[in-house]
Amino acid sequence: MSDSEEIVLEQYDPAKTYSNQKKFDCGHKTINRFVAGNLKKQIRQNLSQCYVLLDTSDKDRFIGFYTLSSFSIKASELEALSAGSLPNRIPCCRLIMLGVDNDYKSKGYGNEENGFH
Repeated sequence: MSDSEEIVLEQYDPAKTYSNQKKFDCGHKTINRFVAGNLKKQIRQNLSQCYVLLDTSDKDRFIGFYTLSSFSIKASELEALSAGSLPNRIPCCRLIMLGVDNDYKSKGYGNEENGFH
């Protein structure tokens, strides 16, 4: 980890090679395996969208990510809100996975205050 880190958030590009992606460790085995082995494939298959957090002062090191997927909820499942003014299906965005590398967790990059949530 660099003393003068510069962190950027960008859309994941499956054609790009990210420094440290294969060695990413957020402390959760399932998420680590997903990042190393399935993330690129899932994005190429358009199963979700991904945004990555990179440390540009350390060769664009892959330090965090989140994946989003679109889906919909039946209005009938939201009875309290469906007083007749909602369409039959409500479009939504679902957070599928989120992880921040252990080396960067104490920086707060996985919380709302830093804009990465």
